[in-house]
Amino acid sequence: MNIVEGITFQFVNGNDGFELIFESKSTKEDVMGLLSALSYIYWATVEPAFSLIGVDCEKVKTTANEKAMMFAKTQDVKHSLQKTRKALLSSIKKPELLNAATRLFYIEFFSKLNHPPIPKPDMFSTQKFVIKKLENARKVVFIANFADWKVVKKLHPKPTTPDYEFGAALCSIHNTIGQQLLKNAKEFKIKKSHSLSHPLMT
Repeated sequence: MNIVEGITFQFVNGNDGFELIFESKSTKEDVMGLLSALSYIYWATVEPAFSLIGVDCEKVKTTANEKAMMFAKTQDVKHSLQKTRKALLSSIKKPELLNAATRLFYIEFFSKLNHPPIPKPDMFSTQKFVIKKLENARKVVFIANFADWKVVKKLHPKPTTPDYEFGAALCSIHNTIGQQLLKNAKEFKIKKSHSLSHPLMT
Protein backbone atom coordinates (compact mmCIF):
# COMPACT_ATOMS: atom_id res chain seq x y z
CA MET A 1 0.00 0.00 0.00
CA ASN A 2 1.47 3.34 -1.01
CA ILE A 3 0.67 6.77 0.37
CA VAL A 4 0.96 9.49 -2.25
CA GLU A 5 0.04 12.51 -0.16
CA GLY A 6 -2.35 11.85 2.71
CA ILE A 7 -5.58 13.41 3.94
CA THR A 8 -7.02 16.84 4.65
CA PHE A 9 -10.16 17.32 6.72
CA GLN A 10 -11.86 20.54 7.81
CA PHE A 11 -15.16 20.83 9.62
CA VAL A 12 -16.54 24.10 10.98
CA ASN A 13 -19.99 24.81 12.38
CA GLY A 14 -19.88 28.04 14.38
CA ASN A 15 -17.70 27.50 17.46
CA ASP A 16 -17.48 23.76 16.81
CA GLY A 17 -14.83 22.62 14.36
CA PHE A 18 -11.33 21.38 13.68
CA GLU A 19 -8.78 20.79 10.96
CA LEU A 20 -6.62 17.69 10.59
CA ILE A 21 -3.95 17.35 7.92
CA PHE A 22 -1.83 14.21 7.63
CA GLU A 23 0.91 14.05 5.03
CA SER A 24 2.77 10.80 4.73
CA LYS A 25 5.35 8.69 2.95
CA SER A 26 4.78 5.12 1.88
CA THR A 27 6.02 3.40 5.04
CA LYS A 28 3.82 1.00 6.99
CA GLU A 29 4.22 3.19 10.08
CA ASP A 30 2.88 6.19 8.18
CA VAL A 31 0.03 4.15 6.72
CA MET A 32 -1.04 3.12 10.21
CA GLY A 33 -0.68 6.73 11.37
CA LEU A 34 -2.92 7.86 8.53
CA LEU A 35 -5.54 5.26 9.44
CA SER A 36 -5.35 6.44 13.04
CA ALA A 37 -5.99 10.00 11.82
CA LEU A 38 -8.98 8.81 9.78
CA SER A 39 -10.32 7.03 12.85
CA TYR A 40 -9.97 10.23 14.87
CA ILE A 41 -12.03 12.10 12.26
CA TYR A 42 -14.65 9.33 12.27
CA TRP A 43 -15.15 9.39 16.03
CA ALA A 44 -14.91 13.18 16.35
CA THR A 45 -17.72 13.68 13.82
CA VAL A 46 -20.19 11.06 15.06
CA GLU A 47 -22.31 13.47 17.07
CA PRO A 48 -22.13 16.51 14.72
CA ALA A 49 -23.02 14.35 11.70
CA PHE A 50 -26.11 12.77 13.21
CA SER A 51 -27.35 15.80 15.16
CA LEU A 52 -27.21 18.07 12.09
CA ILE A 53 -29.49 15.78 10.09
CA GLY A 54 -32.05 15.76 12.91
CA VAL A 55 -31.24 12.88 15.26
CA ASP A 56 -31.42 13.58 19.00
CA CYS A 57 -28.02 12.12 19.89
CA GLU A 58 -28.55 12.33 23.65
CA LYS A 59 -31.72 10.25 23.47
CA VAL A 60 -29.99 7.65 21.30
CA LYS A 61 -27.03 7.53 23.68
CA THR A 62 -29.35 7.04 26.65
CA THR A 63 -31.13 4.19 24.88
CA ALA A 64 -27.82 2.58 23.87
CA ASN A 65 -26.52 2.83 27.44
CA GLU A 66 -29.66 1.24 28.88
CA LYS A 67 -29.61 -1.60 26.35
CA ALA A 68 -25.88 -2.22 26.83
CA MET A 69 -26.32 -2.41 30.60
CA MET A 70 -29.20 -4.85 30.15
CA PHE A 71 -27.15 -7.02 27.81
CA ALA A 72 -24.19 -6.98 30.22
CA LYS A 73 -26.49 -8.42 32.89
CA THR A 74 -28.49 -10.92 30.83
CA GLN A 75 -26.13 -11.82 27.93
CA ASP A 76 -29.36 -12.14 25.93
CA VAL A 77 -29.18 -9.97 22.80
CA LYS A 78 -32.81 -10.50 21.72
CA HIS A 79 -34.17 -9.63 25.15
CA SER A 80 -31.84 -6.64 25.54
CA LEU A 81 -32.87 -5.07 22.23
CA GLN A 82 -36.64 -5.32 22.74
CA LYS A 83 -38.51 -2.03 22.21
CA THR A 84 -35.39 -0.36 20.80
CA ARG A 85 -37.21 0.71 17.63
CA LYS A 86 -39.86 2.55 19.65
CA ALA A 87 -37.19 4.36 21.67
CA LEU A 88 -35.30 5.37 18.54
CA LEU A 89 -38.46 6.71 16.89
CA SER A 90 -38.75 9.11 19.83
CA SER A 91 -35.30 10.49 18.98
CA ILE A 92 -36.25 11.66 15.48
CA LYS A 93 -38.80 14.05 14.00
CA LYS A 94 -39.09 12.28 10.64
CA PRO A 95 -39.57 8.51 10.17
CA GLU A 96 -37.06 8.50 7.30
CA LEU A 97 -34.31 9.23 9.85
CA LEU A 98 -34.82 5.88 11.58
CA ASN A 99 -31.97 4.21 9.68
CA ALA A 100 -29.61 7.00 10.76
CA ALA A 101 -30.77 6.76 14.38
CA THR A 102 -30.33 2.97 14.24
CA ARG A 103 -26.80 3.33 12.91
CA LEU A 104 -25.91 5.75 15.69
CA PHE A 105 -27.50 3.39 18.24
CA TYR A 106 -25.24 0.51 17.23
CA ILE A 107 -22.14 2.73 17.24
CA GLU A 108 -22.97 3.72 20.81
CA PHE A 109 -24.26 0.29 21.92
CA PHE A 110 -21.14 -1.64 20.96
CA SER A 111 -18.87 1.15 22.19
CA LYS A 112 -20.52 0.92 25.61
CA LEU A 113 -19.65 -2.78 25.60
CA ASN A 114 -16.02 -1.92 24.77
CA HIS A 115 -16.37 -3.41 21.28
CA PRO A 116 -16.42 -0.37 18.96
CA PRO A 117 -17.69 -1.28 15.48
CA ILE A 118 -15.04 0.97 13.94
CA PRO A 119 -11.50 0.66 15.37
CA LYS A 120 -10.46 3.55 17.62
CA PRO A 121 -7.35 5.61 16.66
CA ASP A 122 -4.96 3.86 19.06
CA MET A 123 -5.97 0.46 17.64
CA PHE A 124 -4.13 1.48 14.46
CA SER A 125 -1.27 3.58 15.80
CA THR A 126 -0.16 5.89 18.61
CA GLN A 127 1.54 8.16 16.08
CA LYS A 128 0.70 11.82 16.74
CA PHE A 129 -0.98 14.14 14.25
CA VAL A 130 -1.73 17.85 14.38
CA ILE A 131 -5.27 18.99 15.14
CA LYS A 132 -6.11 22.67 14.79
CA LYS A 133 -9.31 24.17 16.18
CA LEU A 134 -11.42 26.08 13.66
CA GLU A 135 -14.34 28.45 14.23
CA ASN A 136 -16.87 30.68 12.47
CA ALA A 137 -17.56 30.00 8.74
CA ARG A 138 -19.49 26.79 8.14
CA LYS A 139 -17.80 24.28 5.89
CA VAL A 140 -16.83 20.66 5.55
CA VAL A 141 -13.92 19.54 3.37
CA PHE A 142 -12.46 16.06 2.97
CA ILE A 143 -9.64 15.26 0.55
CA ALA A 144 -7.96 11.86 0.52
CA ASN A 145 -5.15 10.62 -1.69
CA PHE A 146 -4.47 7.23 -0.17
CA ALA A 147 -3.05 4.54 -2.49
CA ASP A 148 -5.89 3.89 -4.99
CA TRP A 149 -8.42 5.63 -2.73
CA LYS A 150 -8.99 9.18 -3.96
CA VAL A 151 -11.83 11.27 -2.55
CA VAL A 152 -12.77 14.95 -2.78
CA LYS A 153 -15.90 16.05 -0.91
CA LYS A 154 -16.61 19.69 -0.09
CA LEU A 155 -19.52 21.82 1.03
CA HIS A 156 -19.36 25.54 1.77
CA PRO A 157 -22.98 26.17 2.73
CA LYS A 158 -24.76 29.46 2.25
CA PRO A 159 -26.49 31.15 5.20
CA THR A 160 -29.77 29.74 3.86
CA THR A 161 -28.47 26.14 3.61
CA PRO A 162 -30.50 24.00 6.06
CA ASP A 163 -28.71 22.02 8.77
CA TYR A 164 -29.84 18.67 7.37
CA GLU A 165 -28.14 19.39 4.02
CA PHE A 166 -24.92 20.35 5.79
CA GLY A 167 -25.29 17.30 8.01
CA ALA A 168 -25.90 15.01 5.02
CA ALA A 169 -22.54 16.06 3.54
CA LEU A 170 -20.81 15.31 6.84
CA CYS A 171 -22.64 11.96 7.15
CA SER A 172 -21.50 11.02 3.65
CA ILE A 173 -17.87 11.70 4.59
CA HIS A 174 -18.34 9.89 7.90
CA ASN A 175 -19.67 6.80 6.12
CA THR A 176 -16.91 6.89 3.48
CA ILE A 177 -14.22 7.02 6.17
CA GLY A 178 -15.89 4.20 8.11
CA GLN A 179 -15.91 1.92 5.06
CA GLN A 180 -12.23 2.61 4.36
CA LEU A 181 -11.28 1.93 7.99
CA LEU A 182 -13.11 -1.40 7.97
CA LYS A 183 -11.39 -2.39 4.73
CA ASN A 184 -7.95 -1.62 6.14
CA ALA A 185 -8.72 -3.06 9.56
CA LYS A 186 -9.26 -6.37 7.80
CA GLU A 187 -6.08 -5.99 5.73
CA PHE A 188 -3.94 -5.22 8.78
CA LYS A 189 -5.81 -7.71 11.01
CA ILE A 190 -7.12 -5.00 13.33
CA LYS A 191 -9.91 -6.53 15.41
CA LYS A 192 -13.42 -5.33 14.52
CA SER A 193 -16.02 -6.68 16.89
CA HIS A 194 -19.43 -6.07 15.38
CA SER A 195 -21.39 -4.74 12.43
CA LEU A 196 -23.64 -1.68 12.59
CA SER A 197 -26.92 -3.57 12.24
CA HIS A 198 -28.63 -6.40 14.02
CA PRO A 199 -31.68 -8.40 12.89
CA LEU A 200 -32.94 -8.93 16.44
CA MET A 201 -33.85 -5.31 17.17
CA THR A 202 -37.61 -4.82 17.68
